[in-house]
Amino acid sequence: MQNESISQLGPLLRQLRQLRSKSQEEVARASDIAHNYYGEIERGKREPARATLLNIARHGLNLTVNQTNLLLRAAGFAPLPQVLSSSEMARLYKIVEAYLNKMAPYPALVVNQFWNVLKWNNQLNSAFGLSLERISAPQRNWLRLLYDGNGPLRNAFVEWDEFSRYQLALFQRSTLGLQSEPEYQALFYNLQKEAGFERAWQESYPGQADLFMGREWAIRVPGALDGGIFRCRLVQTSFDQYSQLLALTFFPVDPATEEILSLLPTE
Repeated sequence: MQNESISQLGPLLRQLRQLRSKSQEEVARASDIAHNYYGEIERGKREPARATLLNIARHGLNLTVNQTNLLLRAAGFAPLPQVLSSSEMARLYKIVEAYLNKMAPYPALVVNQFWNVLKWNNQLNSAFGLSLERISAPQRNWLRLLYDGNGPLRNAFVEWDEFSRYQLALFQRSTLGLQSEPEYQALFYNLQKEAGFERAWQESYPGQADLFMGREWAIRVPGALDGGIFRCRLVQTSFDQYSQLLALTFFPVDPATEEILSLLPTE
């Protein structure tokens, strides 16, 4: 590793750790390395082996493949492969399907690294008045659906401004290192056309996601004439480091919401 690589690695490692809201001690403990040794890596005083850096990325920081490769390249190491085999993808999709079925009657969806919606359960459509199967794949992006001024999601969330900033913060965190990708740039270009996006983007930052963790969100019941509301918490679940798929599930916070969700159509 060259000295130039060391100087690049330390600040990047610190940034990724801070995005995870973790202390040096927490990362070192989870990575099974000495606290002082980890601190010296961040300060550019130590040159970690590739295996050590992978251990920090996987166990200490729970990074995606793209984020791990940022670290590896900064340290002068070869990046990890990012393509799953067809058999691995088939196995992963079975896991995704099983997860979505298990979540019923709670609304859930699975997005890829650019937040394109890949899979969802019928409860998601019913809870938010969506018809995702009728939306073409290029348009079926969770952020684009959220910011669509004519779509149901903008009206569904009572605290839409705050929820949209929460989702942007999560997106910024999960796409760190992908800003130069054509798909990212195309998504950003399309989102800029939507009302409220540019202001929300400027006001959002990755660490902001932690401020919203565990918060209850009020959601309007689709088609309800009496202004019915149900309340949920949004939980994010990662499937594995390589696929970079993320599940978003809305869990009820009270018996009334549990009952509303159980009565929503499932087809």
